[in-house]
Amino acid sequence: MVVPDEYVATELKNLEDILHGRPIHSRLHQTIASLPDHCGTMGDNDNLYHMIILLEEAMEADEPAEGSDEQETKKIHEFVEELVLPFTVDELDALNKWFDKFDEDICIPNEGHIKYEITSDGMMVLILDKEYEHLITNVRDFVEANSS
Repeated sequence: MVVPDEYVATELKNLEDILHGRPIHSRLHQTIASLPDHCGTMGDNDNLYHMIILLEEAMEADEPAEGSDEQETKKIHEFVEELVLPFTVDELDALNKWFDKFDEDICIPNEGHIKYEITSDGMMVLILDKEYEHLITNVRDFVEANSS
């Protein structure tokens, strides 16, 4: 499943609404709605953080607008998987400590090719450049190793 980049920035702000079934009509909403039933949903007793991993890839650029020298690069996003993180929405100190280590071990060495957004209700969207797809294994290993 792929999503043009122009929709992602706006829709990440609305991720809480999307994941809780409130109506937002867009391609990202359609993508998330088409995920397997267990993805992005938290049961009544599940207040753990969930990480949604997406791969980002540039599409062929459109012709520049008349009078413009710049060419807009559009991007598509592909859902990879969902991981459950080892802390709840109420554990802000644990979240901060975990993400400090995540930044140090995963994000900083791959700066410019990885980005994430965290919501206050337990969701994290991680976006990796398609050419850095190999990092998915590193992210999985990191989550597993730091889940105690």
